[in-house]
Amino acid sequence: MSDPNDKLTQITLLWTNAQPSVMAFIRSITPQLADAEDILQDTARQVANRFDEYDQSRPFAPWAMGIAKYKVLEWRRRQARGAILLEEDAIDAIHFSYKERAEDWPEVGRAIDLCLKKASPAAEKLLVLRYLENLKPAEIARRLDSSANSVSVRLTRARTALRDCIRRRLKEAEIG
Repeated sequence: MSDPNDKLTQITLLWTNAQPSVMAFIRSITPQLADAEDILQDTARQVANRFDEYDQSRPFAPWAMGIAKYKVLEWRRRQARGAILLEEDAIDAIHFSYKERAEDWPEVGRAIDLCLKKASPAAEKLLVLRYLENLKPAEIARRLDSSANSVSVRLTRARTALRDCIRRRLKEAEIG
């Protein structure tokens, strides 16, 4: 590819399509959103730097996920100062699972978005506080002036409803 603009356009298009599945893989291993975002950024930089090595006859997302796996392992080594981290075998297993389903992640993301929009405002708020803001039920209870037990029960119901909705959507799309 001789024209740098063509290469940039190609990288941009491929990365834009692959990014949700790469982020899902990274997020499944890293407990903090900020860490996952940093790893995703490092991965994107490495993907761009190594793009000439990419075999265009093969799917892009699994290739990018392979780079993400090594970025996760680098992050893991830096974090190893006593934190509870996944074993490398577990990271390998998660990587394999995500790589095998990389093409499905955009549809999964759409199902999640649609199902979150269908959730009640109270359920959506609980899910956002727990999973996007990474708050524990006790902190959520304090914010909502409720008991931790009540928050836990409502979170369980919200997760179950969300999971069932996502499964229905994916089954309709013949992915799940």
